[in-house]
Amino acid sequence: MSSGLFLAARWILEKETVPPMDIGNLMQLIKDDPIKNKIEELILLKETVNEDFVYSIEQEIKDFIEAQFEFIENNKLEEKQGLPDATPLNSYFKELLNNFEQ
Repeated sequence: MSSGLFLAARWILEKETVPPMDIGNLMQLIKDDPIKNKIEELILLKETVNEDFVYSIEQEIKDFIEAQFEFIENNKLEEKQGLPDATPLNSYFKELLNNFEQ
């Protein structure tokens, strides 16, 4: 699981909203600056090397990832019964399509 995925899961748990799609905004969830810096360094490294580049992840980052998995597993949101009301969204899309057709 990439850091973006577990950060997105953590975002949902903490904020109960749709997580942002960019890693930069998700990184604000990491409060430990040394870990945040190491992950940012890995992101920069990934941007500059070939896909087949192999990197050994430091134990600190492994421990951080494991702690995130434990947090997510222990703090799952309760499943909500039923489906949300889709009426506002349906109305919006119908309006959008009507404007597009004109």
